[in-house]
Amino acid sequence: MEPPLFATSPDNETSKQIPLNILESPTPATNVFMRGAGYFVRLALLAGLVLVIRSEYRWQQAQLAETGPERVTPEDVRTFLPQATTLGAVSPSNASRSVLGPNGQTLGWFVQTAPKSDSVIGYSGTTNCLLVFDHENRLAGVQILDSGDTADHVRDVQDSPWFLSQWHDQTWKTAPSLEVDSVSGATLTSLAIVDSIRTRLGDPQPNLRFPDPPDMDRIQSFFPTADRIEAKQTGGVFDVLDGRGNRLGQLRGTSPAADSVVGYQGPTETVLAIDVTGKVIGLWIQKSYDNQPYVGYVDQDAYFKEKFQGQTLVELASRVESIEEIEGVSGATMTSQAVAAAIAVTATIPTKETPSHGIRWHASSRDLGTCLVLGLGLTFCFSKLRGWRFGRVLFQIFLVLYFGFLNGDLISIALLAGWSQSGMAWNLAPGMALLGCATLIVPATSRRQLYCHHICPFGAAQQLLKGKLRWKVRLPRRLHKLLRFLPYFLLLTALASTMLNWPINLASLEPFDAFVFWITGPISLGIAATGLIASSLVPMAYCKYGCPTGEILSLFRRTTRKHLWNKQDGLAAGLLLVAILLRIL
Repeated sequence: MEPPLFATSPDNETSKQIPLNILESPTPATNVFMRGAGYFVRLALLAGLVLVIRSEYRWQQAQLAETGPERVTPEDVRTFLPQATTLGAVSPSNASRSVLGPNGQTLGWFVQTAPKSDSVIGYSGTTNCLLVFDHENRLAGVQILDSGDTADHVRDVQDSPWFLSQWHDQTWKTAPSLEVDSVSGATLTSLAIVDSIRTRLGDPQPNLRFPDPPDMDRIQSFFPTADRIEAKQTGGVFDVLDGRGNRLGQLRGTSPAADSVVGYQGPTETVLAIDVTGKVIGLWIQKSYDNQPYVGYVDQDAYFKEKFQGQTLVELASRVESIEEIEGVSGATMTSQAVAAAIAVTATIPTKETPSHGIRWHASSRDLGTCLVLGLGLTFCFSKLRGWRFGRVLFQIFLVLYFGFLNGDLISIALLAGWSQSGMAWNLAPGMALLGCATLIVPATSRRQLYCHHICPFGAAQQLLKGKLRWKVRLPRRLHKLLRFLPYFLLLTALASTMLNWPINLASLEPFDAFVFWITGPISLGIAATGLIASSLVPMAYCKYGCPTGEILSLFRRTTRKHLWNKQDGLAAGLLLVAILLRIL
């Protein structure tokens, strides 16, 4: 029986007949509006989801940052300094902390790479390392404290017998320029650790003898409107700023440049107050290991201080010999002469900022390979080559062998979660970042699923298995519907784990780490084997019934829609709602 061409209006009194195609088929203009509005609503929901995840991650990091070095215990340091019993005070200027022995003697000190290196992202997150220095200021050891990167990769770095020991016996100055080999199978994670260490050691070396910043009361006696100071790259140099951030002048400490200048008993830290014209307008003794009351005599002697005022550092440096021969303070001759000599030494050291050893741009052969795969994938996606069976099979074999086993820049739910928390690793892995952008942009603009259909090596492996067995399994309709819920369940699990910081390795929810089988765990290997066996019976079984990454990527794909709201929009809205509830709770 053919369907009627008309339908009865709900208005029974008039019983007007309205063509069915008017009720069921909106006008082309309406279709365009619904497609555009619906898609942008979905993108807004996804953007909101990322913002909520990032907000929660930053909150979690802030809670950890409140404890800072307090999270490090003597047991952590004892691996490298066996006699360690207690930890000293935290230096507010550089977050370093001394390590003390049983008799209170200083055995060494340590710093953490976080939060200075929080901008360095590995495969999917940041890594905080402990750097322990001995009493000779040489690295006694490097240890991973915590990491937001993929657990299997981090474990492989920790288990490497040589990677972390490469920095042994390096100094604060030599460690940043050390050429370090990465760990095979965990390249991005290990390279991120290298850059984290370089970023952290790009700061001035911690001053353990004089760790405290200049006293604000003393600063305001020379700069009345001073509100704060800002440490410069050169050790012992601070800019003086007012409440609006305007530069009022500069402070130049004699430490650490002149710590070797000893008076009667020990070194003295003197601070020079320098105005915006570069002239010394005053000085004071911040701290001294010399004898009291000699230090007090020098600090209170106005005549002694006047001999340095009104001069620039260049002028002081040109008069080094006369400064060193300056008449000392009566009753504190050795101490005052040591102060003058320390000022002379400091004046001869350039104030130019030392180059930073921060994040470097890495463009490796791996990145070039990723770009090659992306280019080939785009070619197959948008050209007639996708219909060339032989060429497509060759490309699928290439994806499995090279992109899966050798390269490994795969998009996964663990990677997407890490990017949502920390951002993309543009500097460390530009190839992967470019692939990620293309993976999200191409479906949004062309409705074609670039990554899942043309680049994913596990998808390529399933394609190669397709049709190779004589028999096929046809799933019952109810089982099919039930299995379709599995990717959504995995998505919710991943979201909850990300928001609540559960100790779940998100990479183990998917089979992609099986390509680096020498470091992955049994769960990923089991999922990979099960997925391939299932796909030989049911074509593309894993993509249909087990891939949370495919489901989240499908949300970026534009569709031909007749309604303002569909299942994809409901999924995006549901994920955002769950994330908001977890953030509030």
